Amino acid sequence: MKADPRGVLSGTHFIDGDHAYCEGALAAGARFAAGYPITPSTEVVERFSQRIPTVGGTFVQMEDELAASIAIQGAVWGGAKAFTVTSGPGFSLMMEHIGYAAMTETPCVFVNVQRGGPSTGMPTRTQQSDVLACAYASHGDTKHVLLFPEDPKECFEFAAEALDLADRLQTPVFVMTDLDIGMNQRLCKPLEWDDARSYDRGKVMSREELEAGKELRRDLGGARGGPSDPTHPGTPPQPGAPNLR
Repeated sequence: MKADPRGVLSGTHFIDGDHAYCEGALAAGARFAAGYPITPSTEVVERFSQRIPTVGGTFVQMEDELAASIAIQGAVWGGAKAFTVTSGPGFSLMMEHIGYAAMTETPCVFVNVQRGGPSTGMPTRTQQSDVLACAYASHGDTKHVLLFPEDPKECFEFAAEALDLADRLQTPVFVMTDLDIGMNQRLCKPLEWDDARSYDRGKVMSREELEAGKELRRDLGGARGGPSDPTHPGTPPQPGAPNLR
């Protein structure tokens, strides 16, 4: 299969959900991923590590899932679209940082390629084992957005949708796939990307608003309802300041 410079595969595909998710994330502007190997999610970041040099970005294999779940938040605070992948036992280790992302209103994506059994129990068996755990992940006062792709094509599409929803809602978003969809290759419709689509970064304070002295109050909510308007790193507060974006 041949890829164009942006990272979108063309043609009817015989592909697994893990690789399809990677291609969707690349097309949607993800430029940072961190992860730790765990069956059946490893192929997502293996593919990402091979493909990311073609579009400019970074993959870091972390020492464990705890590190991966906070590394993506650091990348987001630096202005990147970022995600991590895991499965049941790794997801359990990420719990505290998921709560931190929710409470700090940090937009990031967690891909859970689910499997059966606890710990090393049944890593080669498929199961939707983490649905309730992800829906209420962390230690109270959190409810999360979950997306459920049914095949590799939807893995591709939901990769972009998850990144957009995370930015729009300023919260972690979960993509809930499983071993059967993630690792088993199947024939699916073409993975199509609309070149007219723009990335949804949500409600962001502009340079003009900052220069006019608009107060940034994360505790009051945005003028348009919902979460407060954030800033992007490098947005200059006054004329002539360097713009890192």
